[in-house]
Amino acid sequence: MKGIYVFKQNGKEIARSENIITANGKETILQYLAGTTLDWASHMAVGAIVQTSIADTNTTLDFEIARTPVTLKSYSTSSPKLTVMATLDETIIANIYEIGIYPIANNATFGQRNNLIISDFSVLSNWSATAGGPVSTNEFLAQSPTSPRLGAYSINIPESTTYTSTNVSFNFSNHTVLDTVDLLIDNVVGTGNVSVTFGNNAGDTETLTYSLSTNSSYQVVSQNITQALIDLGQITSLSIVTPSSFSFLIDAIKASINNEVSASSALVSRSELTTPIAKLAGTPLDIEYYLDLT
Repeated sequence: MKGIYVFKQNGKEIARSENIITANGKETILQYLAGTTLDWASHMAVGAIVQTSIADTNTTLDFEIARTPVTLKSYSTSSPKLTVMATLDETIIANIYEIGIYPIANNATFGQRNNLIISDFSVLSNWSATAGGPVSTNEFLAQSPTSPRLGAYSINIPESTTYTSTNVSFNFSNHTVLDTVDLLIDNVVGTGNVSVTFGNNAGDTETLTYSLSTNSSYQVVSQNITQALIDLGQITSLSIVTPSSFSFLIDAIKASINNEVSASSALVSRSELTTPIAKLAGTPLDIEYYLDLT
């Protein structure tokens, strides 16, 4: 089996990228051909970073930012044998570094426990430095290494700063302690603990702590969701606190269900984009996946 992703905007090809069919993907395709599973390519997903090397043992993207339904499948006796098509919504703003195909939508297995984007800092007016600061921002630039990878802005938070939003509304009541809160970060200077505190209208709070050290590359850091965090119910405030002699860039915060993924919901195919694909606001991105059976 050999596959390739082709990206198109306004009907014109802008890039293509070869993939790895995962071990799970090969099994899923064979199960589909045998009629023992309903689908092998239900959704395409895109991500913001390749932190785990591309390999046939991959089961998830490293930082999934969007998943969209496959809208068309076709078959040909010539090459390529199978074609799968999907479109990313025009509202998404991202530089895409990885892509994959999944046999199901998240909600088919996990209900509302999906890969929830908590904040991508696109609405700066929702956030303020309530202590320390000032913070600075980086604006989205297509395919730029200094650009946010998700959303309109990323935030440079200096030492001894509290960066807060009281304009959030979400909850973890459908998640479990197997799930994680992931930070997409860059330009860590210094060693220290970054605190992320969640609060509800009753004044109850729960804090997750991330131990970080100097690193000039994009990375994903994770902490498991606690039962206390689940018990908060509706979360209405969120604060990020940096220690002294420490600064970093934060691009996005999300809840991840990667630890709950099983064979029936794992990646079928994955590809790393050495040059990121710019998904611009207001412009849909069409993705075609060609699979040859040789």
